[in-house]
Order: sequence, then C-alpha cells, then structure tokens
Amino acid sequence: MKTRKLPQITVMNAALCLFVVFIHITFAPLSELIPKSVPHILIFAVNKSLGFCVPAFIFLSGFKLFKSYEERPLDIKRFFDRRFKKIVIPYFFAVLIYIFYFGTKGWLEGGFFKMLILGTVSAHFYYIVVLVQLYLLFPLVFRLFEKHSRTTFAVSLLLTLFCVIFLQTGYWDRFFGTYIFYFVLGMYWAKCDLYARLKEKLPKICIVYVLILIYHIFRLYLSECAGRIYEMFPVINMIYIVFAIIVFYAASEEVLRYSPRIMYLSRLIGKCSYSIYLYHLLVIFVLKYDILPHFGLSVKREFFVTTATVYALIAVYCLTVHFAGRKKE
Repeated sequence: MKTRKLPQITVMNAALCLFVVFIHITFAPLSELIPKSVPHILIFAVNKSLGFCVPAFIFLSGFKLFKSYEERPLDIKRFFDRRFKKIVIPYFFAVLIYIFYFGTKGWLEGGFFKMLILGTVSAHFYYIVVLVQLYLLFPLVFRLFEKHSRTTFAVSLLLTLFCVIFLQTGYWDRFFGTYIFYFVLGMYWAKCDLYARLKEKLPKICIVYVLILIYHIFRLYLSECAGRIYEMFPVINMIYIVFAIIVFYAASEEVLRYSPRIMYLSRLIGKCSYSIYLYHLLVIFVLKYDILPHFGLSVKREFFVTTATVYALIAVYCLTVHFAGRKKE
C-alpha cells in the first residue's frame, strides 16, 4: 500500500529546511553586530523566532510515520533498513567530510566515535542524533500509541518537560526525551486530525502566537544582552514551539489554495532537504573562513552575500537533482 502524499506536509518540510539554513546564516552577524543596535535586534528576533524549526521537523517525522503505518503493518526490519540507508549512511559520510574540513583548520575536539555518535563535529548534527533515537524507539512508541494514544501523549509531554527543566547539562539536547513530545504530537495530530478541530479557532490562535512570540523574544533578548534571568524559559519555549507549529501548519495548509508554484518548489526542495540540512553549514563555513575574508566586506554586506550565495547554491542543487532524475526516467 502506497502512502498518500500530503501537500501541506511537503510545503512545511521545504519551508523548514530553508528556515534552518537561515538560522545558521544569522549566527555570524549576531556575534559581530553591535549589541542593542537596530540590525542586531532584527537579526536576533528573526533567529530566535525560527527556534521552533527542529522540533517542527520532529513533529513532521511523527506525523509522516503515523500516516505511513496507520493502515498497514509495521515491518520492523524493513523500517530499520530503510532508515539506515536514508539517514545513517548519508550522515556517516557527512561526518567524515566535516572532520576532514575542520581537521585542516585545527578545530577538531574529541575522538571519531564521540563525534559520530553524539554529532559533536558540527552543532546542527544533534538533530540527526535525536532523530535516530526516535526511529529506534518508533516501533515501541507506535505500539503504545495504538493502544493508549492519550496516555502516550501525556507521558511524552511530562518526559519532555522534565528534560527541558531539569536536564539542561551535558548533552541533554541530544537526548530523545527532550524532543519526544513533538514526535508524539505529530502522531496525535495525524490520528485525530487536530487541524480540522482547530481551524475555526485559528484567528485567536494566531493572536496568542504573536503575543507569545513578542514576549518570548523580548525576554530572550534581555537574558542574552542584559543578563536578566529568564526563569520560565523552558516552559514558555515549549508553549511557543507548539503554537508556532500550529500556525505554521495552518499556513502550509492554506497557501496550497492559492499557489501551485509553491507546491512545485516544495517538491523540488523536499527531495534534497536532507542533503541540504547535512551540508549547508559546511558551505557557510567555507564562505566565511575561506572566501569572503579576501574581499574585506562589512558585517552587513557579508551577511547579504552569504545569504544570496547559499540560497542560490541550494536552488542550483535542487534543479540539478530534479533534471538528473528526469533524465533517468
């Protein structure tokens, strides 16, 4: 049985991929612009407002996996074999490439297996480490969810709350418990069609989202730039992420009515999204440390050049993969 493609998920996945790239593009300006200046505040606000992207990716994983096995049996061996080929093997080669590049710069810390298992060779690999753990647990979580969906949902919420409040040390951000709520939320959303239930309340949800976003960004800025403690950060951050997922899902659903081109572009990006995630930071590093220093650009110009170059390369890569696929057909 072939799983029905869900266009809103395709759109959401593509947009999240592009947003994650922008999060990493904005890292350099945040550390180089003058704190409390208008450009710094704007970049900070955009960067932090996109902090829901990785949990949203995990939400999509839970959603898609539930839809895939909602009406067909879960073949555990085939499931693991497919994920190993699609996720683990490309990740392994990406780690080797990053190790080679960082090794030439003298930036490496720790042994090979630590960098591979914990994803420490590059900051964004923590997502892959978490995703692999969730895939390993999926057969068990799926069985529990089939029998006790509400209990599984509640337990996942409590586990993630516990992790984000009490386990913010060491490699807590690479522990599945920190993100399992969003994974189960995706499953619960797919099972209960939560969008249909929330659709009538979307205007109010959007207003609440904007208010939470403003408060959240304001408190984060005070915390990072003025040293004021953001005591309720773990809880408010989770609330913000949930509202952001709802609003972003709704936006992905509604935009399909008006723009077939967005659907077409989303499919192009979706085919390449995992490779883009793996290698976009390497491109940013090469630009920042090997190419752009030769031009003596200001921080602002370097930011604009990096943004234009990275997204142009993504466009070329997606089109190349697309046309290469058509030739094979």
